[in-house]
Amino acid sequence: MYRITNTVDGATYILHDQRDRKLRVLEPRLSLTVNKSGGLTFRIPEKHLYYQTLKKLRSIIEVWEDGALIYEGRILSDEADMYNTKSVTCEGSLSYLIDSIQRPFSKTGTIHDFLSDMIEAHNSQVEERKQFILGSVNVADENNELKRESTTLDNTWNVLKTYLVDVHGGILWVSYQDGKKYLNYTYDMDGYNDQQIRFGVNLLDLTKYQDAADVVTCLIPYGADVEYQDELGETQTRTVDITSVNNGQDYIMAADSVIAERGKIWATYQWPDITDPARLKTVAEQFLTENSGIPDTLKVSAVDLAYTGADIRRFQLGKYTTCISKPHRLRKDLLLTQLDLYLDDPQKGSISLGGTAESFTGQTTNKQVTISKALQQASDQIYAEMAQKIANATTLITGGFGGYVVLDNINPETGAKMHPWRILVMNTPDKNTAQNIIQINQNGIGFSTTGINGPYRNAWTIDGSLVADFVTTGTMLADRIRGGILEVGGSGLGKDGVIRVLNASGAEIVRMGINGVMIKQGKLNAPAITGGSADFGSGLFTADDDTVTVGGFEARYDWGRDIFQSYDQKCGLSADPGIKGGLWAWFGWNSSGDFDVVINNSGQVVAQDFVIDGSYELSQKIRSIERRLDDLESGGGE
Repeated sequence: MYRITNTVDGATYILHDQRDRKLRVLEPRLSLTVNKSGGLTFRIPEKHLYYQTLKKLRSIIEVWEDGALIYEGRILSDEADMYNTKSVTCEGSLSYLIDSIQRPFSKTGTIHDFLSDMIEAHNSQVEERKQFILGSVNVADENNELKRESTTLDNTWNVLKTYLVDVHGGILWVSYQDGKKYLNYTYDMDGYNDQQIRFGVNLLDLTKYQDAADVVTCLIPYGADVEYQDELGETQTRTVDITSVNNGQDYIMAADSVIAERGKIWATYQWPDITDPARLKTVAEQFLTENSGIPDTLKVSAVDLAYTGADIRRFQLGKYTTCISKPHRLRKDLLLTQLDLYLDDPQKGSISLGGTAESFTGQTTNKQVTISKALQQASDQIYAEMAQKIANATTLITGGFGGYVVLDNINPETGAKMHPWRILVMNTPDKNTAQNIIQINQNGIGFSTTGINGPYRNAWTIDGSLVADFVTTGTMLADRIRGGILEVGGSGLGKDGVIRVLNASGAEIVRMGINGVMIKQGKLNAPAITGGSADFGSGLFTADDDTVTVGGFEARYDWGRDIFQSYDQKCGLSADPGIKGGLWAWFGWNSSGDFDVVINNSGQVVAQDFVIDGSYELSQKIRSIERRLDDLESGGGE
């Protein structure tokens, strides 16, 4: 039987015990899902003995099953209706990991070491009742010394989800022993359920469905962000990809048969702890294999035979469960991923086997979180590079002690003294020997590293012109940019840069970036388009440098002639217009070189054994047939 307790301020109160009519809550329901904190909901009437003991966030709510602790959590919300009956919602102990923050880190080591460090940092920030002890860890990686880095602040749960579960899979779960909470990270939660689900025995309902929302067939994988020295000797950051180990391509694709069935569905994914391109490619291929298929999910309602008096253990979350149903052609061991328990009526419960599908809201929320995180990472990285540029400039300016400031009052044409007409900041006191010079006069400010006479490669002049080798940070607004090269991409600040064209209402109609050119509105007009390939109607019409395909036909140049034929070559046209007999049409070609019908522009027609070579031969054959008919009518011939 189930029991619910509340521990607050050192005292423990029984909220629900099915054997005691005075100690019951209404509609207690426990929902447990792998890699989720789990939720407990119930309603408690005002007349309950311990109604007043419930304290949000302070109360420790526990669920016991036959004396074993199966759930611990805290009250997240409570709402009282007009009769003061409270509807209470609790979240499980995994949510304690949200209460602590992991500062920026750079760690190299095993999964076990990383999880241990995260738990230690978490425990140092929270009360004892929310602390964990490291439990079982059996999830491993081929590269046992992975480097994991973060430049941002994030809560412990998000860090563990991002750097462990999202990268290596597995389940983060809490076990309870001797009043302590153990945080485990394993592929499953200790083996198999003893109880099987069988049609005609304990299977009440089975729903099998497939969710293709997360299918990926084309993947652009990214690894860790690593530092390097650019051409100016400054430290920059780039993201590891697979270009160097994948024939110059930064993407991989599923098998042709998979793409033929499901189409090309592009996605990108980052493994922030992988610095080796070859390792990244291997992991990405495994990811693509797992995510290019459409997973089966079973929603099963089953009678837990343990509640019928049978000598068998109850279903447990995170364990593999054998499901057998001949009418559904099903015999499979699937992970029990979700357990829904009605504590006052256990027979109403249900379980989910296999993958669990998120609701639309859940998917949208997760995607928003992922997108926000990606944007934040990009923003942080760009800001860090900009800050580095600013810091470098600040160091140059504020650390530039020394030099000479001269008010120049010498007329450069006559050598005579005059009123000061320019300010010179130089690395030597003599303008004739100085190399690094900043000159300010009525026409602007200029910078030279080659002496007083320039050239001034960096200058800002009175007419509004700015001459600069680099504009390394900030925002530039202009009504027009003319001439030269406009460059985005590469490995610097512009590595994720795009060129956008907006319409009058601000909607994007053209985007050019590292992933190509996308035209969302308008037309593409060009005198000639060469190279590359084109695809219209999902393969109905395609063209590249060698072949044009239209439906089941292809046009290409081969065997010294132009050819238009079906994919199986059984019918088509070929032409060499420069010679007589160069135009051919055929139907029913086979691999031995025979045709059912062949026609060419020499006047030849071949239909199996019937051959006509030109109009004269056709006339002769007709006359021969007429003569034979005449002979037959006159009683002669054969």
